[in-house]
Amino acid sequence: MIEKRDFSGYKGKALEDIRKAGVEIGDLVRISKNGEVYEGILIPRSEYADEN
Repeated sequence: MIEKRDFSGYKGKALEDIRKAGVEIGDLVRISKNGEVYEGILIPRSEYADEN
């Protein structure tokens, strides 16, 4: 089972924003940008994924 506070794989601004928002892996998140709304579940990110 994945530790909820294990943000391995997330780096830079993404990690900073996740921590600032106080969300954890498995949480439902909602992001609004440019009049659009995006919803989803925060999932673990591969440590070997592309930086972007």
